[in-house]
Amino acid sequence: MTARVGLFWHVDAHWVAAGKPVAEADVYGDVLTYDGGHAEHWDRWQEAGPRWLAAHSLPPAIMTSGYDVHPRGRVVKMTHGFVIYADRRLMERKYLAEIVALFGLGGAPVMSSTDSHYRLSSDIYYPI
Repeated sequence: MTARVGLFWHVDAHWVAAGKPVAEADVYGDVLTYDGGHAEHWDRWQEAGPRWLAAHSLPPAIMTSGYDVHPRGRVVKMTHGFVIYADRRLMERKYLAEIVALFGLGGAPVMSSTDSHYRLSSDIYYPI
């Protein structure tokens, strides 16, 4: 499999991803990445409807939940290798190995990091 960059979610024990091969990636500063954000992709999938989701083996929970209620993250390519930015819940060795496989990163240097962008909406504290 060709190495890819992109977005991912862990929804009801299933991986959901959107991405592209590194050779087609978008330049963003010093990294190669996948254009767009989690919210935009989630909205498009919801607009496509339940039949489209089923035809593409995507979980039905996409229709009834927001993009930010499932653990999520992003894979980017830097000069030294790949970085997996993800919700802290996905920082377990098992999940990271699954993300590496999902994006075809086997054999490449891969680092992982949490990022405040990838917290669940239920984790965000709203001051009074």
